Amino acid sequence: MLSKVIRERIECQFGQEVRYSKDCEVLASDIVTRTGNRISASTLKRLFGMAKGIDEPRLYTLDVLAKYLGFKNFDELNSDMIRSVASDYDIIEELKIADLDLNALMTIYYEPNRKLTFKYIGNLQLEIVEVVNSKLKLHDIVIITQVVRNYPLLIKEVIRQNKNLGSYTAAKISGVVSIEVSK
Repeated sequence: MLSKVIRERIECQFGQEVRYSKDCEVLASDIVTRTGNRISASTLKRLFGMAKGIDEPRLYTLDVLAKYLGFKNFDELNSDMIRSVASDYDIIEELKIADLDLNALMTIYYEPNRKLTFKYIGNLQLEIVEVVNSKLKLHDIVIITQVVRNYPLLIKEVIRQNKNLGSYTAAKISGVVSIEVSK
């Protein structure tokens, strides 16, 4: 499913809320008109949570949605969302990693059925201590500055077995659904 933030942007561009199957059919037509690219109504139904099926949408689908919103591709849309986090005063839930106590546990959930639990080891570094359905692995060390509900999880560095794998973005579509912290 789409994150609340992306859904709201699409509905704003579309000019109405997407609540029914028929709305997805009209939206599919509007996307073709505005971008020249097709996304099927059935794909939109899955992305809007009206039908089951999509685990991870194709990059083509994400790029077409980004074009519909006025961006070159999905990476550019993601970058714009990252920039807007700093100036969005309606943020429901945000966690700055530097505010965590040493050894605190942070668990985040995102779709479809993914869970990551991190242990804060200091200096914005977290060790993954539990993984459910993610490409990240147990004992990976990640560097994160903040986690914001409804936005993608932006990891600056992933270190696996002392090798820096670079940056990684999780929850690209759904955004982070929930954040829990325990000591």
